[in-house]
Amino acid sequence: MHFVDLCIPDKSGNSVLLKTLYDSGTQLSILKEDLISQLDYEVLGEVKLQGFNGNISSGKIILLDAKLVGHNVYVPLRCVVCQNVSQDCLLSLADYRKLLQCQEVRSVGVTPATSTDSVEDVPISQNSDISVQQIDDH
Repeated sequence: MHFVDLCIPDKSGNSVLLKTLYDSGTQLSILKEDLISQLDYEVLGEVKLQGFNGNISSGKIILLDAKLVGHNVYVPLRCVVCQNVSQDCLLSLADYRKLLQCQEVRSVGVTPATSTDSVEDVPISQNSDISVQQIDDH
């Protein structure tokens, strides 16, 4: 298991430090809702999560800025917050790479590419432990 420490602030000056578990099978990073309850964040939508054991949970899609502890560049991450998650935070491969690459890119003075604009743009992996489904409002 590979753990990564993240610092996540909000626009009101609050922040939390999270020990995240890097999970290459997770399509979107998933945070325990209780751990970020003090942060001010906007809910972008809702999803249903299916765990590797078949259990289904509801979650909220949010946008947060985060940085690796020890680094100085914050990166916007689209995450899911929910109650039923095994770790404090499951960090997706895409978000982990974004956090690492942004630090490297910024250190040489080049602006990084923008993040994914919609959940539909997130690639679907055939062997992931968590699958994300849009909730249909109809």
